[in-house]
Amino acid sequence: QKIFSRTNVKYFILEKIAFQSVNCFEEVISLLKKNNSKAWVNCVNRIFPAYIALKEKIINDGPLNMVVEGGDWEISGNCIHYIDLFNFLTDENISSFNTDGLEKKYYPSKRKGFIDFNGEIIIKAQDGSKLSLLNDKTSNRSVMLNIFSNNYRYIIFEHESKGVIQSTSNNWMSTEISFPIVPQSKLTNLLVEDIINNNKCNLSTIEESFLLHKPILISFSKLLGKFDGEIHTFCPIT
Repeated sequence: QKIFSRTNVKYFILEKIAFQSVNCFEEVISLLKKNNSKAWVNCVNRIFPAYIALKEKIINDGPLNMVVEGGDWEISGNCIHYIDLFNFLTDENISSFNTDGLEKKYYPSKRKGFIDFNGEIIIKAQDGSKLSLLNDKTSNRSVMLNIFSNNYRYIIFEHESKGVIQSTSNNWMSTEISFPIVPQSKLTNLLVEDIINNNKCNLSTIEESFLLHKPILISFSKLLGKFDGEIHTFCPIT
């Protein structure tokens, strides 16, 4: 509201976690609509050429099974990146968000004033696709992705910008592939140019991202309330 009271901003690119409550999301979406403005959330995996090429292979190849696992990668604030990727790869909305595999306590985040969890989150999409997110605070190992469809399997090491592909057409033999992870410094200008020239970009719109943020905010707020007995209208993750 303060921004719109001072100037007319037509476009916004928002960082995750975009907002800490469902109400804030709804208020901002309404405010943007009122001012004829647009916003996107900067979860960039979906615009990497490597993931776009991967999607072309698996999009019509049955329900997807995706596993993201690693050491302490701050699951509470960073899970949205992989949930957004899962949404991009499946073109499906979330049907369930299960936090039963998380430890029955919370941890201070690396960012002061925020919290984190540890353990496993299981997410399912409307077509039966499944996303498993595993965080291990006792380890510092890098994040690894396993993405399965009926006829393909990708093992991705984002920190090394490489991966392994297996397929039925190659008798499930492993082939190492390059899997470039484009730094944000090389993406922002392209996103801005796309928005200015075409009135859009390939990030999730705030409306689309709200549907992905919503189960995170609701589930984590309820979980936090079980631990401290309070009602949380804001979810302290970032």
